[in-house]
Amino acid sequence: MRKALIHLNHILIESLLDETMTVCDMTCGHGYDTEFIAPKVHHVFAFDIQVHALTQTKQRLHALSNITYIHDTFEHVTQYVADAQLFIFNLGYLPRGDKSITTKGTHTVQTLDIINTHYPHATIIVMSYLGHPEGQKEYDAIQLWMAKQSTYKCIESELKFHEESPHLLWIYPK
Repeated sequence: MRKALIHLNHILIESLLDETMTVCDMTCGHGYDTEFIAPKVHHVFAFDIQVHALTQTKQRLHALSNITYIHDTFEHVTQYVADAQLFIFNLGYLPRGDKSITTKGTHTVQTLDIINTHYPHATIIVMSYLGHPEGQKEYDAIQLWMAKQSTYKCIESELKFHEESPHLLWIYPK
């Protein structure tokens, strides 16, 4: 069932892409979103805090030349990216990785504020997984951030009647 929401996410992402865009994959992990996006856009900045995730992704995507890999937290995006039109977050932990290393609500909300300030016309896509201890806290923090927004609207999708279903948030400028 989760694959259905991921498929929907890719359909929606693809509807936004064009060959002139710069996109930030803020949590590149195994690189599946980066791999999906890179052939369709001008450039992708792929962030991850785990060096082995970046190394694995670089090796798998070595034929794609329009990707910059950044071993750093997404909170430092402005140090690397001058302009971008789309930011993608796949929150939680690295699948098949160390589950103790997760994204955190405070860091995610701080980064959403940074995007709002420095990239005000960008769209933000968040896949939030509630099935781990930090996941619900992070989702709640994003919901509180959205409730205070005057510059963004949000569309949310989820798989109904499935425990620990991920939530897909499309955050776009008003």
